[in-house]
Amino acid sequence: MDASQEVFLRVFRFLPGFQEESGFSTWIYRIGVNVCKDMLAKRAKRGELSLELPDEEEDYRTAEVADSRYDPEAIVEQADLRESLAEAIGQLPQQQREMIVLRDIQGLSYEEIGQVLSLEAGTVKSRLSRARENLRKKLLQSGNIFGVSPSKLSKGGKTDAIL
Repeated sequence: MDASQEVFLRVFRFLPGFQEESGFSTWIYRIGVNVCKDMLAKRAKRGELSLELPDEEEDYRTAEVADSRYDPEAIVEQADLRESLAEAIGQLPQQQREMIVLRDIQGLSYEEIGQVLSLEAGTVKSRLSRARENLRKKLLQSGNIFGVSPSKLSKGGKTDAIL
């Protein structure tokens, strides 16, 4: 529906430029092809996937995807994990707690953290690494994560990879 609307908008917009070198239907068809190519390229760039699945009659039906946002079990697990993570962060020494909060919760860059705390970027990186390792140990001890090696975590070993 979006593609057909865009085709009609482009036909309306570019009608004064139609030069009658080809048939009107050919011109509209070409606009339709270009619109569809553009839309597919945008979807691919954003990493979108189609929810349309072919069925037995070669028609397409829309796949049903469960909305897990309201799954009671997932909500409780997320709340428990958030609580455990907050408790473990609260047990860290002040300096390590600051590093975790500024980088992994507030999303500041190493340079920004360095400016806030009057530290070099290298010092920030090493302190953050120690803070994350200490946090990981606390979560392991409390049984909230199970033997995940730091190399298996996402790039940079961010604490959100634990979640």
